[in-house]
Amino acid sequence: LPFECLSAQEAECLTDDEVASHIEGIQRLLSDKTPVGDKLNVLSYLERLLHSPPLSDAVASSELSTVLIRIMRRSKSPQLRGRVAHVAGLLVRHASFLSI
Repeated sequence: LPFECLSAQEAECLTDDEVASHIEGIQRLLSDKTPVGDKLNVLSYLERLLHSPPLSDAVASSELSTVLIRIMRRSKSPQLRGRVAHVAGLLVRHASFLSI
């Protein structure tokens, strides 16, 4: 991945600005014309982070959640849609607050 991969414990120790910056980097890769294989790798990394409630809350309150929904709607790849659905499920399960 073109950014530093952190464990959930390491990411929890970051400041709010650093977490937001890290999430923006993930979002950029998922919203660009990135190949499907690379997007699957980024989503796999994101799955590991979302087991942490504070990180799930940060992702839920970011634009990344909107990008995930957009990918599910527009993607023609069943693998990508399935992985995004799994990430969305983890987000719903571990986030302590969701706003619709």
